[in-house]
Amino acid sequence: MHTYGMPSTEEEEDLPVDTDVLILRGVTRVDSGMYRCKSLDVETYMEMSSELKVVVNYLDPIVLTPSGSAELLLGETLTVSCNALSSQETRVVWMKDGQEMGRGSTLTLANASFDSAGDYICKVTVPAVPGLHRSSSVRVSVLGSPVVLQPVQLEELEGSKVNLTCKATGFPEPSISWEVSGTKDYQEVAHHVGKNTAVSVMSVIVTPDLKITCNASNSLGSNEGHFRITLKGSGVIIVGIIVGILLLAILGSVLYFLYKKGKIPCGRTGKQEISRADSGKDDIVVEMKTDKTEEAGLLQGVNGDKKPPSDQCEKYIDLRN
Repeated sequence: MHTYGMPSTEEEEDLPVDTDVLILRGVTRVDSGMYRCKSLDVETYMEMSSELKVVVNYLDPIVLTPSGSAELLLGETLTVSCNALSSQETRVVWMKDGQEMGRGSTLTLANASFDSAGDYICKVTVPAVPGLHRSSSVRVSVLGSPVVLQPVQLEELEGSKVNLTCKATGFPEPSISWEVSGTKDYQEVAHHVGKNTAVSVMSVIVTPDLKITCNASNSLGSNEGHFRITLKGSGVIIVGIIVGILLLAILGSVLYFLYKKGKIPCGRTGKQEISRADSGKDDIVVEMKTDKTEEAGLLQGVNGDKKPPSDQCEKYIDLRN
């Protein structure tokens, strides 16, 4: 004869059974405890018993604070807590977009950016009981005026067609508009609005006077990005002008140096000399110098001929009786 009992703090509770097997169905945490099996030998009337401790492991539903969704302004800090009662020690892991964001019952988002927005999942597991786990999520929204991804400087040929991309991030989702001057040949070829992001693509013909600005706005503010496009070859022209000026300066310096050294014919000005290298007894050597007042004068030779000023430089005249 077998009977089963469950001891309590006051008295033992008998569990009715028809066989020597006790079956507990739909167990809960209240079914945990010490179970005793009693057996009576009908021949000797000896009673034997044995005890078994039953532990029902459990993990209660997760409590998230805040729950469901949470909003904060750009740059603010948010702390989210995740708790669940369990019969055993638990482990808590936070996930976002498949990446682990932290461990422990609390998660702190400091200096929130637009990238901080998204769904955060709290996963609670019981390492001692494989397969016992729960999860819950909270959606975090970061509010702020748009931030425009600043365009890079472009260098294109005049008359070429280029596609300019404007990308803005913000929440509520921003709208994008364009300001174009210097050309009438432009059009928006693509526009997309996604999670906290808006993208617009503008096709435009490059001109020397092209100016183009991308504007992004939402209910919290606006921002803009300026596209800088330079023409290919314009830098080469500027360098050529600078080199030309330097060459002219060097050439002027060389000419001035040669003039000072007397290597350049003086023309109507400068030092004028009339001499004979090997003069004898009857030779006369005459050295003449003129100033600016004498530039228009004529040098009278011994034979009475007039000589122009251009023949008065670096020449020697033999004056003999």
